[in-house]
Amino acid sequence: MNYLSIVVASIEQEEYDSGIWEKFKNLVSKLFSSIELPKIWGDDIDGFEIQLFEGNRRSGRDSIMLITTAPVMPVIKVKPVAGTNGEVEMRLLIDAYQRDGVDPNNRDAAISNLRTTGVSSYYPADDWEKVKTNDEWTVDFGQNIRGGTAYLLYKINNKVDTVRFFIRGTNPTETQIRNYMNQRGYIAQYWFIVRMTRIESSMRQFGMANTYTTAKLTGRVQGRGEPLYGPPRGFGLKQLDNWGTGENPIYANEQHLWDWKANIEGGVEVIREKEATVNNRRRLSSSLPHETVISPMSKVIVNTLVALKKASFLFWKFIFAVISLIFIKLYIKLIFKFIRKILELVLKTE
Repeated sequence: MNYLSIVVASIEQEEYDSGIWEKFKNLVSKLFSSIELPKIWGDDIDGFEIQLFEGNRRSGRDSIMLITTAPVMPVIKVKPVAGTNGEVEMRLLIDAYQRDGVDPNNRDAAISNLRTTGVSSYYPADDWEKVKTNDEWTVDFGQNIRGGTAYLLYKINNKVDTVRFFIRGTNPTETQIRNYMNQRGYIAQYWFIVRMTRIESSMRQFGMANTYTTAKLTGRVQGRGEPLYGPPRGFGLKQLDNWGTGENPIYANEQHLWDWKANIEGGVEVIREKEATVNNRRRLSSSLPHETVISPMSKVIVNTLVALKKASFLFWKFIFAVISLIFIKLYIKLIFKFIRKILELVLKTE
């Protein structure tokens, strides 16, 4: 029985004869027709016991496991301990849903649009892991950092059952964030990147509510251990949104949501993309011929300024000429006075 079947069965008991319910079922069927929903409870495998561990700590259904601040996935171990003398086939599924947007009139409401990459994360990716009774299987995530709702699927004689649990994130410290940015050379290259990150997310990758939720990602801004969400589509430290071009759109993927280092790399990619756009426009602008176009009003202003400059020059030229004439007149007057004194002295001596 899958997740949708459980919901349908519980509501049908109360509203079986409702025409509204029939319309709702049709709508849900269309919505989920192309999506493979994991089984929460499969066939009941009587007498079978399976143990789930986070590291060396015993865990179980609907438990919370945490991605470390490094970030590193939790060490998930599975051990079949009773019910079969042969092999058990096992596989881990992590739900691929992402948040895409919330109701702009109610930001605390459930997500209004869901986006999926179309491929859920399976471990192993291509087949089931065969595990003998009392042997341990440690899930290998490779380089993936994934969170959300996880389903441990186990199969015996073609009967499948499921253990559901939840993987949530842990915020890195500001020192870890700064050290990573510095090691990558981003602080030296982009002097504003630390301040920008603080403004965008307060240096947080995940929400910090008091308790973890055991539901699908809801779009709540502060959901504890959930990717920090800023409407309409921002995620994590760098609040990654849709970017790229219309022909080549890029979205924040699961790695960006759950791996804070990948989130920073995505943020730097956005910065470099914008930087390249500006540089391309500058090059294009410098390569085009420039023709100066002056509006009529600008021409009037320019001509007025030129005229004032000429008038100012003529005014000061006139003043200089007047002053020069005054000095020349005084100079001539002094010369005549000097000559007259000379003549008077000469006449007296005779």
